[in-house]
Amino acid sequence: MSIIIPKPENGLNYQIKMPDCKQPEDCENDNERWERISRIINPSDSEKSKFHRAKIRAIDMRSVNPVDVINPKPEIPEQLIWVKTSRQIIDKYNVGLHQGILAFLSDFNIMATSLMPHGISILNKQLQPASLDHTIWFHDDFIVDDWLLYQLNCDRTGSSRGLTRGYFFERSGKLVASTIQEGLMRIRE
Repeated sequence: MSIIIPKPENGLNYQIKMPDCKQPEDCENDNERWERISRIINPSDSEKSKFHRAKIRAIDMRSVNPVDVINPKPEIPEQLIWVKTSRQIIDKYNVGLHQGILAFLSDFNIMATSLMPHGISILNKQLQPASLDHTIWFHDDFIVDDWLLYQLNCDRTGSSRGLTRGYFFERSGKLVASTIQEGLMRIRE
């Protein structure tokens, strides 16, 4: 993982616009959704680790339009996901702590976005996924225990790899971080 933190200075400023979407209060909690999915498909012991990784209690994630992991169909590879820590961070002024937590959660859902145009679920037993290269740029300070919108778009897949970029926005629309990841998405025969 590469992390880039530029030194603030005066200069020209521009950013992309935050997409219009449902607010997090109007979206289902992803932990609850994964719990429901695990009851539907009753995963084997070897598959339970995927569900355990998907359910991180310390992070509250809410997909605006959740991907159907049980009956996947080819879709435009875009996701909007509201994210924040489940509990308040006591040290509001520890910028590095907030950046570290955001770097951790920035890896979630990137691979699933790359799989969307192929109609393949992250739960596919033949899938061999791995993060090959992940970079995050921090543009501005933010608080990770307040809602951030994570916009994910896959730009290309090929040669068993997917390239996905992401943007983190505060509710106000301010872009605070950007990510890009190349991931392995090999289908074993």
